[in-house]
Amino acid sequence: LGATEGILFADGVMQRTHFAPLLMDMATLYMPDADGVRLNAIQRPIPFYQRSNPRALLRELFSGPQVADPQQESAALFPHATLTDADILGISLMDQVLILNLSPAFEAAGDGISPEQDRQLAYSMVNTLLQSVRANRLCVFVGGKPAQGFSGEVDWQGMFYPNFEFAQ
Repeated sequence: LGATEGILFADGVMQRTHFAPLLMDMATLYMPDADGVRLNAIQRPIPFYQRSNPRALLRELFSGPQVADPQQESAALFPHATLTDADILGISLMDQVLILNLSPAFEAAGDGISPEQDRQLAYSMVNTLLQSVRANRLCVFVGGKPAQGFSGEVDWQGMFYPNFEFAQ
């Protein structure tokens, strides 16, 4: 809500649900650093009820660094606004595996990235998504088919496990 907006209460009665969009919690997003060497753990406020929602976390990750982020030396995964909510075709949880289906725009956005950027893209998504859901592995599909990958250095067709080794 902006400074010029207010909350109107039916019959002048305040209810807890009126304030839910205003209650924030911190989500940890893993974004590449400006040098392209490590991943920065960025604490970003998001509505509390979306903190463990994989779709909301992906949207935040796709949006890239924000002015309010505490660490300003982070880089975006893709050019700003390349991927949107519409590019997240489906998310499912089965046997502790988070299954993510993205649109072909995902592969188009990552076309031509270096092996280091490929690895950072993979583990920024994996580390961000698997910290707050009941999954311990991530499997990525593009258009309903196993992801092909970008540089050939990262096997996108397999399962990903969290790797906080090169995260700060």
